[in-house]
Amino acid sequence: MGLFNLKTALNSRTMSSLVYENAKHRTGEITPLFDKLGVLYDELENQLIIMAINYELARCELTKSNPKDKVDKVINDVYDRFFNSLKIDASEVEEYKNIMNQASIQMRDILFPIKNQFAPKPMLTYSFLLDVQNISKELVDRVTEQEILFTVEGWFNLAKQINDKYKIVDPKEEENASQHIDFDF
Repeated sequence: MGLFNLKTALNSRTMSSLVYENAKHRTGEITPLFDKLGVLYDELENQLIIMAINYELARCELTKSNPKDKVDKVINDVYDRFFNSLKIDASEVEEYKNIMNQASIQMRDILFPIKNQFAPKPMLTYSFLLDVQNISKELVDRVTEQEILFTVEGWFNLAKQINDKYKIVDPKEEENASQHIDFDF
């Protein structure tokens, strides 16, 4: 239990890099399982959705012990960093943004429910992942289902570990430098 452990302080920029790098390495974990099923899916779309899932998992966990505005800034920086790294034309970037935005909205509905949910969040994420790729649950055998659920639970655990080990602490100089400047006189 990380209740009495001291957390390492990271500034917003470092935290966004940590979340970005961790999510980037999660995108290929489901692909072999979908390939094993022999289903057709859009691999690029799948990678974008998995990144959005992991970004939103980090948002959910970090919000538990950090100010919401700092967490939102970190996650927005993660999305910006990803979109700025793309070497494609603007219309494709917009298409990617739409895919990731839809996935992030769905994940926020799972992670921050308005009404009571009776299924565990990893199970809801698993169902969302299949639904968004138009994969019928009947096509997924029990072993593969457990492998996918195990992978999704790993994403949840990784986000929890980040929150358990680190906190967002920006020095005053950085906070003042990053504040919005009001040009209305």
